[in-house]
Amino acid sequence: MAAHGNDEPSMWQPWLNTILVFVLLWIIFPILQIRHKKLCQVIDVKTITPSDFTLQFSGLPNDLDVEDFKKFLEENSREGKTTSVAKINMAYDIDSYVHTQRQYEYWRLKREKA
Repeated sequence: MAAHGNDEPSMWQPWLNTILVFVLLWIIFPILQIRHKKLCQVIDVKTITPSDFTLQFSGLPNDLDVEDFKKFLEENSREGKTTSVAKINMAYDIDSYVHTQRQYEYWRLKREKA
């Protein structure tokens, strides 16, 4: 069944769509973003993760004595108090090794093709 009335599109529809997009982009989305940030902060405060108790140091010498470093951290982490250090996990930056290995493979393959 056909609609009764004028079949011409309404002049108000584009304006209503523009107003709706404006309201969504400039009013509702910023409000939702603020609420999301606050919720994330509340969740972070209530959730205990290993990152809450982990420190990362870089630039330490390779010949570092782990026990001396642990003792230093326990005695000097907080002024006037001692801190319990559960474990020190030594990790190494292997970027230079990976770069050298890739160069070696590149030259090895180039030599084999020649």
